[in-house]
Amino acid sequence: MIGTSLTAMIEVSRRIVETAGEGIWTLDERRKTVFANARMAEMLGATAEALGMVCAEDVVSEHERPGFVERLQRTLRG
Repeated sequence: MIGTSLTAMIEVSRRIVETAGEGIWTLDERRKTVFANARMAEMLGATAEALGMVCAEDVVSEHERPGFVERLQRTLRG
């Protein structure tokens, strides 16, 4: 019974994240995409699958890259 409830809650959570109006982008310690919802991919002008092939800083323009990398490193440090 608990397993079924947990499975249902995970499915509901997955649907919320996938259909959110906000961009959600999860990166690993190497700054590679673990997950990007459709809205995040749209915001970046890519597909979620394409985001999984690049480092996060490769998605932003050269002009924005230094600040982006700095903010990303601060976020990863917690």
